[in-house]
Amino acid sequence: MRKINLKAKHSTSASSMVGGPSGKISLVAGLVLVIITLSLAGAVFYLQSSMEDKISSAKNDIQALKRRFDTNKDFKELYDFQERLLEIEKLVKKKKIQTDVLTSVSQGTLGVTTVDNLKVDMKEDVKVDINFRVPGLAELAEQINAYKGLTKDNEVGFGGSSLKSDVIESKVDFLLNMKQSVKTADVDIETKQE
Repeated sequence: MRKINLKAKHSTSASSMVGGPSGKISLVAGLVLVIITLSLAGAVFYLQSSMEDKISSAKNDIQALKRRFDTNKDFKELYDFQERLLEIEKLVKKKKIQTDVLTSVSQGTLGVTTVDNLKVDMKEDVKVDINFRVPGLAELAEQINAYKGLTKDNEVGFGGSSLKSDVIESKVDFLLNMKQSVKTADVDIETKQE
């Protein structure tokens, strides 16, 4: 059998493996990079845990405020009471305007006039539509003239009239002369007479 020589011709010591001075620099540079990487990883870990603590603290503060507002019955009752007062104030204003409209129309309606249907639209101006009955043409003229005195622009729209069993049925519409600051929804008042 042949013999194999496993012994190297050159000696391989630890100092010759590093490769002289450039090998030492590489080793130092590698160690410095490892230290920098570890310190950056530690800083990131510290910042992340610090942010998680701040987030947790903020969540706890939010929960504490929610509990304080949820359990503060006086605050809820006061807020609810204030909302109810505002709603009542709106209703009172609306009813006052409706009352003023009905008062004005009733003052302008003659005693011989029978109102069959009254519709008040208060979206823009106060527009009044009235279906009524009067006993004759003279009373019809007087009634239209009386409504003309209530109008904003001194005009009454005549929707027509018809003669039915000793009465004249008529329809008029006009813009009522009212000073109002609050506009409300439609008001329908129907008085059906047989």
